[in-house]
Amino acid sequence: MLAPERYIEVIRDTQLVSVDLIVTGPEGRVLLGKRVNEPAQGFFFVPGSRIYKNETLDQGSRRVLRDELGVGALAVKCMYFLGVYEHMYPTNFLKRKDIGTHYVVMAMRVVLFDPEDVDLRVFAQQHSTVAWMTVEELKKREDVHPLTKAYFQNDASNCFFKVR
Repeated sequence: MLAPERYIEVIRDTQLVSVDLIVTGPEGRVLLGKRVNEPAQGFFFVPGSRIYKNETLDQGSRRVLRDELGVGALAVKCMYFLGVYEHMYPTNFLKRKDIGTHYVVMAMRVVLFDPEDVDLRVFAQQHSTVAWMTVEELKKREDVHPLTKAYFQNDASNCFFKVR
C-alpha cells in the first residue's frame, strides 16, 4: 500500500490497473454500492480495486472478494474475464484540483452460489448504501454510474477487448 501523498502522485502521473467485479447470485441480481469516496462519489458502482504491484488478476479479484465483500473462494460458483474497459474521471480520492484518475479496468463476472455469502456489513464500510439490483433496474436508475451500466451494454462500446 502506498501512502496517500505518494499515491496521488501516481494518479497524477500514470494510469492505474484495476479489477471490477460484476457479482451476481444465481437469480442474476447484481451487487452494487453507492460510493462515499471519489471518483464516482454518490453513484452506485460494482465492487473493485486497483491491482497491486506483483499481484495477479486472479489474486486481486480474490482479495476484493475477501476484503471488500467477506466472500471466500468456496462461495464462488464461477469467475470469468469479461473484458478490458477504460474509466477516466476528472476527480481523485483526495479531491485535489486538476488531478483526474485514469483506470484500465479488468472486468470479471463473479457468480456466487448464494448471495447471502456476501457480508454486506463489510461492503458497506466504503458505501453509504448497498443493493442487489436486476440488470433492467440498474440500467434505468440515474444514480447508477454510466461506467457501471457499460458492463451491461450489448454493444460493449466501452470495452477494448472482450472474451465470449
